[in-house]
Amino acid sequence: MRIGNRKSQGFSLVELLTVMAIIALLVALAVPAFQSVALGSSLSRGGEIAADQLALARQLAVSRNSQVQVRMVRLPDEPAGYRAFQLWGQGTNLTDFVPLTRLTVLPEGVSLASNATLSPLLNDPALTTFKTNGIFPGKGALEYCGFRFKPGGGTDLPFNATNAFLTVVYARDGGATALPPNHCIIQIDPVSGRAKTYRP
Repeated sequence: MRIGNRKSQGFSLVELLTVMAIIALLVALAVPAFQSVALGSSLSRGGEIAADQLALARQLAVSRNSQVQVRMVRLPDEPAGYRAFQLWGQGTNLTDFVPLTRLTVLPEGVSLASNATLSPLLNDPALTTFKTNGIFPGKGALEYCGFRFKPGGGTDLPFNATNAFLTVVYARDGGATALPPNHCIIQIDPVSGRAKTYRP
C-alpha cells in the first residue's frame, strides 16, 4: 500500500492572522456603537429616575397630608454637578424635615444640567432651599437645592412660573449653555405638581 504525502488540514499562520485582523476590525467598529447605545440608555434611565422622584414626592405629600421636600443634591467631589435626589418630609415638629427615602443617584455619566437656561429650577433663588448645605445621613454635609410639594399635590413654586423645569444631560454636557442633541427635559406644573417628560 502506497502512502502519499497528504496536505495538512489545519489553517496556515497567514489565514489565522487574517481572521484575527478581521475580528479586531469588527470589534473596533462595534465598540463605539455599543457605547452610544449604552449612553442613550443611561440618559433615558436618568430622565425616568428624575420624573419618578418628582411623582413619588407628590404622591407622598398627598397620602401623608403633609409637605414633602424634593432635594436635588450635588455629590462630593463630583464635577458633573447635581446627580442625586432625596425626599424629605415633615417630622413631628412641623418645622423640621426628616429623610423619607434613600439618596437616589442618576446613572453614571448622567447629571442635571447646571446652566440656568437648561435647568432654571436649580438656579432660582426663589426656591424654598437654594444651594444650601445640609446633613445627609451616611453622606455628611452636601449642597442641595429644594422645593416642596403641598398636601394637595401642588408645589410651593410661584403659580405663574414658566421656568419650573430640569434638563437631564450627559455629564460631559453638564455645563453646556445650549441644549445638547441628547437630553431629557422634566417640566413641573407648579399648580398641580404633575411632571411631564420631553425627549427629542
